Order: sequence, then structure tokens, then C-alpha cells
Amino acid sequence: MSESISWSSDCNTVTTTAGVTVIEIGCPSPPTSMALSGITQSGAVLYDSIQWNGTAWVPIDLMASANRIVIESDLNSLGEFASFASGTGAGSSLVNSYTFDGQIGYLTMSTGSTTTGFAGVGTARNDGIVLGTFATESCDIVRLPTLSGGTETYYVDCGLSTNRTGGASAPIDGVYFSYSHGMNSGKWLCCCMNNNTLTTADSGITVAANTWYRLDIKIGTTTALFYVNKVLVATVAGIPIGTLRTTGKHALIRKAAGTTSMSLINDYTHIIQGTNR
Repeated sequence: MSESISWSSDCNTVTTTAGVTVIEIGCPSPPTSMALSGITQSGAVLYDSIQWNGTAWVPIDLMASANRIVIESDLNSLGEFASFASGTGAGSSLVNSYTFDGQIGYLTMSTGSTTTGFAGVGTARNDGIVLGTFATESCDIVRLPTLSGGTETYYVDCGLSTNRTGGASAPIDGVYFSYSHGMNSGKWLCCCMNNNTLTTADSGITVAANTWYRLDIKIGTTTALFYVNKVLVATVAGIPIGTLRTTGKHALIRKAAGTTSMSLINDYTHIIQGTNR
């Protein structure tokens, strides 16, 4: 007996079924089901993305696709992104050298000594990304030199949010990974915030100091898929949708207690969104 998977077809969805991510962005009249044998025939492997090319399913390189808006930086320089900070001594610094097991170039964001200080990197605006129409992907590769604690408490948010200018508090809208020692037992928390209504899922991944984490989020029309180090860890509904609930792309660290400066290191960041052009 053959097995198959099925999904909606609006050419702008991200669907995960049977361990397969189906990306439909600007695609030519795709079918809405596929025999599982077709996955093997497409050449895709686990956690790959595939797209209908008009006659067959093929693996897709999201970074190389022409029908997407792509903003990325390996943080040897800020590129099209901008750093931001608030508080005494808060700020960001680019380091262009080989460190951390061969990683070249990274951005260190520090909270400074102000109890509510924050620092981050991302798009220049809070409201440039509209979700719910086109598939969107966010990625950050980050590490934390020192974990949050009872005396020196901080939060890290990586993904899409409205926090560029209000980084000392949680975002009003966003789809992002969040971490603090007293939240979700110190594990990455997968968050969808829609007009201050928060829907979460446990990633199951406990954050360790001085450890690289690749945090990917693939956002469809209603739900978001969260990946840690390329492994799917959660699917969360409740994304902010439409022009009244816009976001920006940000990775930031925000202080909540203590006066010792805390840091977030980011080695790579990107935002990808489909277009109708």
C-alpha cells in the first residue's frame, strides 16, 4: 500500500508533513498531494525543502531562489542590517578575526550596566515585514558567553519582532526564539506573539554557555516551524498576520536585573521572504 502526504495549495505556504517541508512560493500550479516515494525521487533528504518546478518536485535552495527578497549578513560587516542599543555602556562591536573554532567575523552585542539595557542587530525598522501572505524564513547563529542567572538576568530573542526600539520588554508582535534562565527551565522557547497574545512551545533544547546554536524559523500563512541546529523542534500557531501586525528581523539581548554587562554573539543572520514579483 502506498502512502501519500497532502497540503493546501496557495503558492505561498510552508507545510511540514511526514518529516518533509514543502515550500510553495511563486510556484506554477503545484499539486496538493504526493506519494512518499516522490520524496526520494526528488532527491531531497530529511529537513530539506522541495518545490514544484512545473513538472516535478525538486530540492530548493532558499538562498539562491530568484523570487524572494533576501537580506543576509555573515557579520564580517553589518551589510543591510543595523545595530541598536540603549543603556550605559550598551552597544555592539564587530570582530573580524578567526575565533571560535574557525568562525571568521562576528558581532558582540552587550547590555551595558543599566538594569534595563539592551543591544541587538536587525532591520532598520520594526514594521517592514508582513506575515501571513508569503512564506518567510529567519535565521540566526548565536552563542551566549555567560548564561542568565538570578542576579544578572537577561532575555535573548532571535527572529521576527517589534523590539528594535523597545528592547527592554517583550515584543507586541513577533515569531522568535526566546531564552532566559527562569523561563521554560532555561530551554529555548518557541514563541508566536500576536498583539500581546503569546503562544509557545518547548524546544526541548537547554541553552549552554559558549555553544553555537543555529536558530531557523520557517513561517507559513498560519503557523511557524522552529528548528535548532537544523532539527525541527516545534510547530507553533498564532503568528501575527497582516499589515496591522508587522514586524522586523532582530536578534537582541535585553537585561532584566543586575548591573553587569551581558553579551550575545551573532555569527550570521538572514531574513528571506517570497514576493509576487
